[in-house]
Amino acid sequence: MLDKNTQWVVLTGCSSGIGLTTTKILIEEGFNVIATARQPDTIGLANHERLRTHQLDVTDEISIDEFIAWITRQELKIGALINNAGILRMGSTLTIPMEQIRQMFEINVFGSLQMIRKMLPLLQANRGRIINISSDSGLSTQPYTTIYSMSKYAIESLTEGLYYELKELKSNTVDICMIEPGNIATSIMEKALEQMTTTTEIPTELQTQIKQKLEQSTAAFKNSRSPEYISNRIVTLLLEEEVNLRYFAGTADETKYAIQSLLEQVHQINQSSAFGLSREELQKEFKFITNL
Repeated sequence: MLDKNTQWVVLTGCSSGIGLTTTKILIEEGFNVIATARQPDTIGLANHERLRTHQLDVTDEISIDEFIAWITRQELKIGALINNAGILRMGSTLTIPMEQIRQMFEINVFGSLQMIRKMLPLLQANRGRIINISSDSGLSTQPYTTIYSMSKYAIESLTEGLYYELKELKSNTVDICMIEPGNIATSIMEKALEQMTTTTEIPTELQTQIKQKLEQSTAAFKNSRSPEYISNRIVTLLLEEEVNLRYFAGTADETKYAIQSLLEQVHQINQSSAFGLSREELQKEFKFITNL
């Protein structure tokens, strides 16, 4: 559990959305926060004794090294790292420019991995915690958000693998978990739409389908939960003695869809395997099924 009086929370991607909202709420809840962004002036929060802002580009190793050197000079004790920085790109998987795909993976995946590797010694010194912001898109894939889902599936894999790897290190004092938000009312969708309409070629035969999907997605984001919902989940996880691997944070409909998608995968695996189990065998081997 993080010590709010002596330890600091490092948060990436704080210029807007979940990052900015979480920074505000953490300060209100009495946490010390280091809020980072590629352009820290965009964070736009008033000076506060519990707040530090710093320039950080998670895709730039030199920027990360300079950030860690600054922490060391300031003698700040790091109790948590929240990997929130991320972008969304939408459109046909066949036509999204490769440079946009690479950019998304650099920010969404490799940036988080680099931050974990570089920050781990500081976290180890203070029995710290890592919280990765994943997505329900890392559990199932919708048309025209395929590339984004690919990056979030990677975060799921990264977090799950490290969850078990860290447990096997006898010297380890750091734990890791992830939050899987559904749609959240932030500017990420607007930025994705602007990017897609200005830089992505859309095949003629897909224009109608993609337009409909965008309209649905835009409406869903406007009517979705506020970033405060995720921020409050983060507060809770920072104060827990121990954490599980994953925490789903969607609406009732999003939860139902996620469970349905995962059960469909289980069904397909069981049906297609030469060693598939009967209903009785499933209930015997996996007792939780009986309790569903």
